[in-house]
Amino acid sequence: MALCDRQAVWLAGHVVSSKGSGTQEAVGQVLRDLRRMGHHGKIVVKTDQESAIIDLLRTVAKERGEARTVFETAARSDSKGNGEAEKAVQSIEEMVRTLMVDLEERCGEPLSVTEPFFEWLMEHACDLLNKYHVRKGNQTAWEAIKRGPYTGDVYLFGAPVMHRVSGPVQGGVVHERWNDGVYLGTQFSSGEHIVAMPDGKVVRALAIQLKPGGVPTTKEVLGRDRVWTGWRQCGDQAKEFRPNQKG
Repeated sequence: MALCDRQAVWLAGHVVSSKGSGTQEAVGQVLRDLRRMGHHGKIVVKTDQESAIIDLLRTVAKERGEARTVFETAARSDSKGNGEAEKAVQSIEEMVRTLMVDLEERCGEPLSVTEPFFEWLMEHACDLLNKYHVRKGNQTAWEAIKRGPYTGDVYLFGAPVMHRVSGPVQGGVVHERWNDGVYLGTQFSSGEHIVAMPDGKVVRALAIQLKPGGVPTTKEVLGRDRVWTGWRQCGDQAKEFRPNQKG
């Protein structure tokens, strides 16, 4: 599922189980994306005539309460009727392919989009496009929304890192402050790093550093069942933290 803000050309893409109105996960994703883009009042939504998408957006409109949601649909079989959305999907697909090729080269073996890490890679692909792809007006989507360029750090997706979890250190001064993990991306609003820990938890890290000595990314780490699908817990607080809750 992909969304595009027409004015800022801000992109959002998510892996969802289905796109119908009965999928609360997809509804919640769209609502979070709209807030992330700064849309709290009236919006005009243009889409194709796919019934599942229309049902989804109707549910989103209801969840938005008094904020007006106006619908426009492209004519059937009109490939240019929703051209901006098509371009957005193409941009996301190209970035995803680039990240997958890079990840496979670093792992040294083929990877599949059906593997657990892929939904995080999709989020990271959109994040990179929004922060670094210069669009109309000679600015990035990040600059259009945030009123300034992105100045934080970005690391290779899936890179082995050492990280410090955000919040106070637990266990006193002798407690381990740096932990192993795998880099997944950056949290939208706070700029914290998103890291998958070996025990399956996905946490927000205050600081990270690449492991010394060029420790490689491996398919074994990427394919762990509990890692990447561990979005149901976020750090020691056991908060629900899904890929679409980055912002």
